[in-house]
Amino acid sequence: MSKKGLVKMIAGCLAVVMTAATVMAAPSPTKNGAVSQDFTFTINGEKADPSNYKAEFKTDLEDLGLDKAVLDTIKDINKDPEKVKDILTDSKTLVAEDDDIDVSKLEMLTQIQDLSIVDAKSGDIVKDAKDVTMTWEVTNLKEGIGEVRVLHYSTTRNVWEVLKPEKVDFQQKAITQEFEDLSPVAVVYVPADAK
Repeated sequence: MSKKGLVKMIAGCLAVVMTAATVMAAPSPTKNGAVSQDFTFTINGEKADPSNYKAEFKTDLEDLGLDKAVLDTIKDINKDPEKVKDILTDSKTLVAEDDDIDVSKLEMLTQIQDLSIVDAKSGDIVKDAKDVTMTWEVTNLKEGIGEVRVLHYSTTRNVWEVLKPEKVDFQQKAITQEFEDLSPVAVVYVPADAK
């Protein structure tokens, strides 16, 4: 093989390796991590004492009373994360007026799971928790990933919404988000190279 042919072959191999590295760089959606037990919320407009409650993610969404179509949509997205784009562009997804995020470019960082506040004694989900501020771990969160948001399906208002986090802590790999009400959530992002 000539020197010129060898250089072309090496260049071709490098191009394939670099392309594969770029494709592999996108993180696969994982489950949400541990939830900080330092949270705030209200019940009937009164600030609740969090010492009587705990916060946690639940993977089983069957007992949330979700509409079958919504439950099937969540299951489809968790199986095939690319389907999130269909949901966000085909439905009436709420995005804050001052947020210029392009929902058609959002990708899943975590799976959709139910974020719940649970009564510490009975173990029952507190369904009337409102104005919740919660912090949780996102194990695959990394600096430079792009614009991070929280995808939330409000079971109270029956609407998907894309929320801008109160805080994205890349060093601690954690998200802090304020919710009007609690229900299924996932962390999503627009990749930095997709703008």
